[in-house]
Amino acid sequence: DALPIYWTGATPITDKLVLTNLRKSFLAKGSTCGGKRKTVHAVRGLSVGVPGGECFGLLGVNGAGKTTTMRMITGDAEVSSGDVLVDGWSIRHRRDNARRQLGYCPQFDALPDKLTTEETMYLYARLRGVPSMQVKKVVDAMMQKMCLEAHKKTLCECLSGGNKRKLSTALSLIGQPDVVRSEEHT
Repeated sequence: DALPIYWTGATPITDKLVLTNLRKSFLAKGSTCGGKRKTVHAVRGLSVGVPGGECFGLLGVNGAGKTTTMRMITGDAEVSSGDVLVDGWSIRHRRDNARRQLGYCPQFDALPDKLTTEETMYLYARLRGVPSMQVKKVVDAMMQKMCLEAHKKTLCECLSGGNKRKLSTALSLIGQPDVVRSEEHT
């Protein structure tokens, strides 16, 4: 598949991440209004473009739709209307292509307890499509970048909280995705 080019009017969209009139609505659990279930609008018409090499975040009060927006970006939640483009690929229509361009660092570590740091990086490198002849080089380089060399034989369950975060970050970067999603709540 060739990379699609999306246009708005006469202008091509070149941003790596594009949210276009993104909306998410759902029926509230157990709440009724005159016998009808109430519709909740979690995200209402959000549009933003993020160029390559940029970092962005979503700020807002509880219930503003930040987590729902992030879940739609990764395809973990269905988009009610609008679209998310990841490096030009629609999350609604070409989800697999869009996800290949996306790295993910969850808020809570989702690491395999019984694998070592090194084994986990090897696993993710293979899952992310790093060619087998380059896996060792990629893992060694990422281990060094994240200062995890001293922990490469340590089981994930035995890592400190900080080293678990570094490993989670490394896993989101393996395979050089064009867009990396990170969840951090403070």
